[in-house]
Formats: sequence, structure tokens, C-alpha cells
Amino acid sequence: MRHTANAILVIFLIQGLFANAEAQQKASPVDSTVSNVDSMAVESEETEASGRQTDIPLPPEAKWPNAWDAPSDQLENVLQVDAVDISLVIPAARPFDLGTVGQRSPFAFRGDASAQGLVSLDGMVLSNLLTGATNTTVIPFNVMESVSYSGLSELAGMGLSPAAGVLQVNTLNLDSEHPYSKVNFRVGDFGYSDLGITFGMPVSPSTRFLFSGSRQEFDTLFFGPIDERTFERRDLVDSRFFGKVTYRPNNRFELRTVTLFNKNEVESPAAQPPDLIPFMDNSMRKNSRFDQQISLRARALSRLSQDLSGRLHFSRLRQQSFGDSLLFDNKVTALTAEVENEMIFRKHRLALGAGTQLSKLNSNALTEESDALVHVFAREHIMFGQNLGFALQARLEKHSDYSAQILPSVRLNYLLGEQTAFWLGAQRSTRYPTFSERFWPSPFYTGRSDYLVPETIFGMEIGAKLQPSTAVDLEATAYSSHSRDWIADIRFITSAMEEPFGAVNMEPRTVSGLDLKAVLDYSQGGQAGIVASFLYTDKRHRERRLRVPEYSIYTYLEYGRNLFERYVFVKARLSGRFYGKRAGFVYDPGGSFPTPELRPATAIMDGKLTLLFKSATVNVSYENILDRRYELVPGFTMPPRTLRFGIEWEFWD
Repeated sequence: MRHTANAILVIFLIQGLFANAEAQQKASPVDSTVSNVDSMAVESEETEASGRQTDIPLPPEAKWPNAWDAPSDQLENVLQVDAVDISLVIPAARPFDLGTVGQRSPFAFRGDASAQGLVSLDGMVLSNLLTGATNTTVIPFNVMESVSYSGLSELAGMGLSPAAGVLQVNTLNLDSEHPYSKVNFRVGDFGYSDLGITFGMPVSPSTRFLFSGSRQEFDTLFFGPIDERTFERRDLVDSRFFGKVTYRPNNRFELRTVTLFNKNEVESPAAQPPDLIPFMDNSMRKNSRFDQQISLRARALSRLSQDLSGRLHFSRLRQQSFGDSLLFDNKVTALTAEVENEMIFRKHRLALGAGTQLSKLNSNALTEESDALVHVFAREHIMFGQNLGFALQARLEKHSDYSAQILPSVRLNYLLGEQTAFWLGAQRSTRYPTFSERFWPSPFYTGRSDYLVPETIFGMEIGAKLQPSTAVDLEATAYSSHSRDWIADIRFITSAMEEPFGAVNMEPRTVSGLDLKAVLDYSQGGQAGIVASFLYTDKRHRERRLRVPEYSIYTYLEYGRNLFERYVFVKARLSGRFYGKRAGFVYDPGGSFPTPELRPATAIMDGKLTLLFKSATVNVSYENILDRRYELVPGFTMPPRTLRFGIEWEFWD
């Protein structure tokens, strides 16, 4: 009945598209748009004088290139079912095997543990202090406008210097004098559905409001041995709500509040940390997360304060697991306050800042604990002429349970115009054990892990971004990360009950890799591209194997042209996904402990047809054309040949 109703709705939407396109073709053009990047961009004096909302300008020497950017046009081309799919165009991010469903896995950055990297949403850092792995379900991908990845020693703001970099997600930035709304609707085989709505409006000449809500569902999920066609019903439900209010009276001051709420439910073949229940399978997991951040940014207050920014972030994460009559209920709350002041003296940009984070764990299965982390930092950025830039940062931080750390980072940039750059970076970072790694009691665990010490990571990278012509874009980065006191998961070593089962510090491990991207515009509306990532680590020991593919390649060929007297632009895209061998662990139904697995290489082909109208976009995708059996995460078979339909309709009032 529900699928019949969906089909009827689709028919009416398609009928309305051509009528809407013809009406808008005769009407005057839309005089306001949604900006592609929610960032601080330079606005003209004419715009400022008109009284419209303006962005805070940056000095020319502040515009450093970012190696891995994915603007809205790239994100629209990706076959998105979940935010994890953006990893196709960001080679540094890959789905991480945490025993979750493949499309709902957290990100692993550059092949290492998720806890070594950070995810930032409009400047709000989405840390997961419970497990260290930020689930991609919290990212409101229906309003994503751009994604970028900041590697080693890049100036990510507030002194951030995680060992595996920062994935920065930017949402729609409403800069118009008219209300804006968008409806998106997607349906597909195997019970897939996604319904979302976005609404934005100018509350006043200086205040903008944006809201987005969505609900996503899979009725069934295939799972089981890779060589069998067996499957079980797996109900997955995700609900996301996102809100943003921006107050910007002039081009020197901005006050913003961002609110995020996410709730999801999934049936899993076995419980996962920190809610392991031995000898039990098919547990139901529920996760909910609430975040709110208030941020302030002011420019040119005085000679000693060219750029003052601060933010106050509250986060509450709740994870529940149901198994038989047992209930595991874990809650983590955190309050973060940070401030940064930047001063500019000719070619020098000096930044000083500090921050603190207070977090508390409340659990009926683990324990009650509190943590505090404070840091101060200083950063010097100097330009030598018009092309050469040098940045040096020193961060001093103190965790309540561990000794103080001094974390230096250095970066050298050589610029040749806006589209060509070379860089070299190096840094020292620290990764602290998570709540679950320290306080997970179990008869087969070692109990409270007071013996764990933080990881110390030394990293280096060298990269280049080239644009020899307007039709060619090339990017490449080579890197190496060496972890001392590496925190390993004993599940990867053994499942024997007589041995410890948990997190331990092990001998050093080094992960090296190469990220590549090449894009060619061969005609108007035609594009070919490849995005690739290659990883290497010492595989002599089983526990050192990567829990992401040793290589990932995404390649595509696209062609587009105008049809129906330019009422619609049609794009056809054929893409291939190639995944190398990857290690992981699986739970057999009825089993008690995981079994290590090594999955073979896989090649997947997808096709997509996109129709672009004046204010609407229609997508039809045919995924896994070759009907391959594959798994992004071992133990969770991904859907076979799949057809999906989607529509996005934008309105301006």
C-alpha cells in the first residue's frame, strides 16, 4: 500500500515539472540564490551598501588552498544514500568496519582508527567521546553544500590538529531577500525511502533562518555469507533535524547558532562495544544525539584583534542496546568552550587561543566518569613574497587523566595562482583512549584499563594541486603516519575466551598512503574523472591489517546536453567503484565472539540519469549494474542490482 502511494506521488510530481519549467521560463529570472559554500567570502561594497546580508572579508594572504574540496556539483553527482557516500569524492575518508551496516559506518581517515580524525559541521566538531567513531547518520546530507578535507598542519581553526585530519561539512548558506524551500523525495528497491524538507527565510535584513528535517528508512537489508543468497529483514530508521540562525548586521560581525538532532534505530547481528552481551545475537541498537553551538566572529575590532572568534558547544549522545531482557544505556554529555584571536602585522598573522572541554559518562553498564581537557595554542603564519607561505603552531594540552602534551605542527605552502599549489606538512598529535576503551567491564575483558596510555602520532605529508588548463584539474597527496603506543583492538587478534578481550597499547604501527584525483572537462556538459586512495601498513601481524580497503578507486564518465528547447538539461553518468582487500570481523548468528575476516577485492558499476529543470532535479539511478555480491563492512551484504528514483524541488517566494 505504501509503495502504491509513493508511485502515485511520483507521477504527480513528474507531471508538475514540465508545467513548472515552462512557467518559470517565461517569468523573470530568480534574483537571489543559495550560496555554494557556507564560508567567509568577500562581498563587494555595493552589496554591503544595499543592506543585504554580507560575509566577513578575509585578507588575501589568508586564502590558502585546500587539497580536497567537493563542492555542491560534485556531491549532487554521487549516488548518495547516506553521508558515508561522500567518501567517493574525498579519498582520505573511507567507511570503517565497526560492525555497523555498510552505509552507516563511521569514517576512517587515511586508513586509521576513526578516533584519530574529526568531523566538523559548520564549524561544530562532532566528536564521539564514547567510542571515538562519529556515525555518519548525524550528518544532514540533504543540506550539504560542500565538503572539504584538511590534512596535516592545515589551518583548521581553534588550534585543531588531529592526527588524521578534519572532514569539514558545510551546509546551505541562505543569502537572499526571499524565503527559500526545498523538498526532496527518494524511493528505491528493497524498501528504501527518504523524505526531507528544507526551509529558509530572512527574519530581518541582518538575520537568516534555515531548517531541515528528513526521515530515511530501509525495510530490508541483505546479510549473511558472501557466497549465499540468504538474507534477513533488517529495519533501519533515521530521523535528522538541523537548524541554523545567522545574525550578521554588517561585514565585521557575525553571531550564529547551529542545532542538530539525530535519532536512528538498527537491528544488528550482534552487540558492539560498549554494549557487548556475550552469547547473544540480533540486538536492537538505538542512538540519539543532540548538539547545539553558539559561535561569534568579529573582525577589525582593533589593531590587536583583526579576527576574534569564539564558540560554545553542548553535546549529548545516548546509545542504547537491547538484548533479551538486558538493557545497556550509555549517555555522554560534553560542554566545549573555545576562543581564538588573530592579529595581522604586515606579512605576519599571529593567532592565540585556548579552549576547554568537560565531559561526563553516565551508564548502567559501564561506570560514571568525568573528563576534562584544556588547551592553549599559538600560531604564526608568515608570507615570503606573493608565493611562499610558512605556518608554525604549538599546542599545549592537558587531559585530566594524563600528563601534559606539547604538540607542534609546521606547514610550508608554495602558491602559483589560485589553482596551483605545493605543500609540505608535519605534525605531532595525540589520541586519548575513549570512555569505552577505558571503562568497559566484562568477564572476558581486562576491566578498567588504567594501564592504557595515549597514542602519540608523528605524521608527514607532501602534496600538489595543479590546473594546467581550465579543463584539467589534478591533485595528489602522499603521507605517512607513525603511531607510538598504538591502541589496538584485541578482537582482531583472537576470540579465545581465556585471553584478554579489549583495547591494549601495542608496538608501533605505520600507515602510509597516496591520494589522487584527476578531472577532465572534455566538452560542454561532459566530464571524466578518477578519485583514488592507496594504503599500506605492516601486515605481518593480523592485528595490524587495515579495516578499510587497501585501495579504493572511483572513476566516472559523464555527458550532458540541453533538450526540449532548453527547458531541461540532461546528464548521463556511468561510474565504477573498485575496492581492494580489507580486513574486518563478523558475528555468526548465534555466536558469541567475532571472527576475523579478510574480504576479496570488488568492482561495482553504477549508472545515473539526471534531469535539471529550472527549479527541480530528477534523478534515476541503476546501482550495482553487474549484480555483484559485495560488502562495505564484513558481515553486512550490500544490496544487489538496485533502482532508485529521486526528486528535489526548490522554491523561491
